Amino acid sequence: MKDTFEFRSLMTDVYFLGHHKCATSWMRKVFRHIAQKKHWNYEVHQGINDFLKFENSKRTIKMFVNAVHENFKIPEHEKAVHLLRDPRDAMISGYWSWKNSHKNNNAEILEVREVLNRCSLTEGLEVMLNYIRIFDQIPKYVPGKFRNILDIRYEELLENSFYIFNKMFKFLDLALTDEEVQFLTDEYSFKNITMRLPGNENKNSHYRKGVSGDWKNYFTLDIKKKFKKKYGEELILLGYEKDMEW
Repeated sequence: MKDTFEFRSLMTDVYFLGHHKCATSWMRKVFRHIAQKKHWNYEVHQGINDFLKFENSKRTIKMFVNAVHENFKIPEHEKAVHLLRDPRDAMISGYWSWKNSHKNNNAEILEVREVLNRCSLTEGLEVMLNYIRIFDQIPKYVPGKFRNILDIRYEELLENSFYIFNKMFKFLDLALTDEEVQFLTDEYSFKNITMRLPGNENKNSHYRKGVSGDWKNYFTLDIKKKFKKKYGEELILLGYEKDMEW
């Protein structure tokens, strides 16, 4: 499919709000591609420094990849997409990433990595109960709170990437054609990035498995009990459970 992005609009800045282990690497690739083709400025904040600067750029795509409540206070006339992921899956992803594959390591991750590599899987998951960043970054968040912020879910994005990408880009007024959206869907699919089908796991890869609901393969009754005690109410607020009977 031909990758021909045409500039068609002069709009305001747009924002992406994401969280650690919530598909931010995937989203950075997609939005960077758009910025590069449109000759729009592109900024990554709270993560690896990655900027594109174009002379006479009419807009900037601002990526907050470890977004906290303060980052949600964007101008009313501008828009953001906020990507959520089931925190239980984020925890499992975090376990394997911090143990094996995460490259942009700070002192905390390196310290936890040593611990994870000394203990069993179950013990490691208990450790990771203390490192689910989405709960640290936006405690007690309720989706739909802001009119100019579109909350979307990683699970929906996996199920129908083209539809959700289209929804995101239209909300942000990016003026992409269906052909352009399809190109992004295909070019940055799990299969195309990893040369593996979703579900075909590589525990040493940053793109480990590409599925949702994987937490069910790891949570013991004890881990589930401890998760509910620590985060059960917040999981309900995020809309991932209706009550504590899961």
